[in-house]
Amino acid sequence: MSFSELSLAALTTVAASSAGGALVASLLNNWWGRRAEKKAPKTEMRAKAYEDFVTYFVAGPSAERHSQSITARLALYGESSVLVPAADFLSTYRDLDSPESIAAFVEVVRRMRASLLTGHGEQAAENIQRMVSSAQAGGRASQP
Repeated sequence: MSFSELSLAALTTVAASSAGGALVASLLNNWWGRRAEKKAPKTEMRAKAYEDFVTYFVAGPSAERHSQSITARLALYGESSVLVPAADFLSTYRDLDSPESIAAFVEVVRRMRASLLTGHGEQAAENIQRMVSSAQAGGRASQP
């Protein structure tokens, strides 16, 4: 009998008893708690990097821009599913000045929301596009 088979047999036997079940549950609870504690700071840093990226583009040309810092934090903390559309957007557009750039930006934001587990998919994407378009129209109207 291999070590893994023996371990599985022992775990099954321990879990079958009520005290053993409580022990297994306690161990799993402890493991999940430690895992969540480790992920929380990274999720907070990711959310801040995403927030700065969005603010950078929505604020428009008058905003104080630190694009290298924003790009660096996005590269460090962003999930892979976000980095691909973000890289495509950054390599193609400088501002949100066309329907195409807004659509590409909305895709980046949609992926960011998904990576932060906020969900709402297409409905959120439509509303984000409306908000960004409205903000850009207002920003252009207030410029001399």
